[in-house]
Amino acid sequence: MKQKTPNQAVKLKPKAGAKKADGTAYLPPKLRVWWVPQVPMPAFYTEVKDVNEAIFLLTALANYDIFQYEQKVKGDYCNAGGLQVTEDGEWVEWVNEDDYGIDEVMREIEEANG
Repeated sequence: MKQKTPNQAVKLKPKAGAKKADGTAYLPPKLRVWWVPQVPMPAFYTEVKDVNEAIFLLTALANYDIFQYEQKVKGDYCNAGGLQVTEDGEWVEWVNEDDYGIDEVMREIEEANG
């Protein structure tokens, strides 16, 4: 992953119970994994507590699809998955502070681990 430079901004998180400028309560962002086991069917979603849990779940889901294919449960497959975060009450694709999506983060971890 990219090294942070000293002059990069640090993102601060509001304390629990903090209010936004408009007086509404600040809600901490939520994370959820989405997975499509066979494109073009709809995705299913499940919330996760952090990025590490998301990586674990996405890896398990991908490995399960491979296992089913190898065991001839599925004749073929075209899956897709990702990680979303809430921003202003909307679900959007998650990126880290270096603007890497979950796929890039997982790829870097895999490369680092050999």
